[in-house]
Amino acid sequence: MSVREFIAWQGYFRVEPWESEKADLRAAVGAWTTASAMSSSKGRKPKLDDFVPKWDRGERRRRTPEQLRAELEARFRAAGVKFREVKPDGRAEDDSGPGR
Repeated sequence: MSVREFIAWQGYFRVEPWESEKADLRAAVGAWTTASAMSSSKGRKPKLDDFVPKWDRGERRRRTPEQLRAELEARFRAAGVKFREVKPDGRAEDDSGPGR
């Protein structure tokens, strides 16, 4: 696929989203309808937007590659994963030579 064709598909998707975004909206309508029917006349009425997933709304934090690495390592360490430092030649710190 050429860059020109890819950009054309991106534009088409913005105008007419398909699959997952439509499925999210259909599911939200069903949940909203049920919640509206079951809510009491007192209090706040549910809004459709309350049930639509908010995947890409809001600001994304910009991080340096070093920050990303530190965050990922912290998450893996919290899960019990142990890391070995790798030297520039590709060997781990505890490698004593070929075959290890």
